[in-house]
Amino acid sequence: MSKDLEPRRPGSPAERTPGGVPVSAHGPGEITARSPGQLRYSPVEQIGFDYVPAEVVAQLRRENVIAGPGIAAWAERPVTKRRRDGSAYQVVSAWWADSTRLVAFDVVRDLQDIGKGQFRPAGSWVPRGTVYQFPAAVSAVTYSSAPAKGAAPSRKSNTGTTATVEDPVDVLPEHLQSSMRGGMAGAFLETKRNWARETIVAHRIDAGRVHVLRAHREARSERSLSLGTWTITSLDTPVVSSRRIGDAPHSPSADAGQAQTLSIEPKGTYW
Repeated sequence: MSKDLEPRRPGSPAERTPGGVPVSAHGPGEITARSPGQLRYSPVEQIGFDYVPAEVVAQLRRENVIAGPGIAAWAERPVTKRRRDGSAYQVVSAWWADSTRLVAFDVVRDLQDIGKGQFRPAGSWVPRGTVYQFPAAVSAVTYSSAPAKGAAPSRKSNTGTTATVEDPVDVLPEHLQSSMRGGMAGAFLETKRNWARETIVAHRIDAGRVHVLRAHREARSERSLSLGTWTITSLDTPVVSSRRIGDAPHSPSADAGQAQTLSIEPKGTYW
């Protein structure tokens, strides 16, 4: 597999970036499907911002695009796509935020099609996206939100059947859901004996304002997480300026109409 799919080394830049550094003795879990009243997870070696190639994280720090400790960050699994001209590429969609800026970007590299559903890298990873700058002296707010008294482990709808969670934002306290709806969100689960922690990260850009959120709750088991108290760090700020990173006029993830996602590649596709 490609280098960026290997576990991060201790002390790597990505490990210092909030967005899903594994700390669980049994390994972290990432969303694979939704189930009634909760998010369902399966074990993975990497979660969140760890999907951003280490060399790109180092580059963004050298160039002061990412600086200092972050509030929240996320990255999706690498996806292989094909352009209208038939050329293939791989893309990781990611974002990172601290109290000074939000960086929303894709990391792209070209691929060479070698047949039978296999590809080899045909170029280096290149970050392309936008930096949204916040006003000076902006700071995040951290507070707790306990579940409603008598809350049950699963949520019920008006018809008496179990409600279906469709988005990580749906498991947040209701007063937070509207401000984060329509943005980008991720979730991950960490577990060990008699302990579980679920973390939701999200951001939304709306009418010149940026909303950033990181929330986690802990319990003695995954089943009882819905009874846990949320610890929430949030930031709501106007954008004072923005600038592009990379040489593309727009990010590939915003150009969905000109690319089609290929089938998930088998292990060993990239070499």
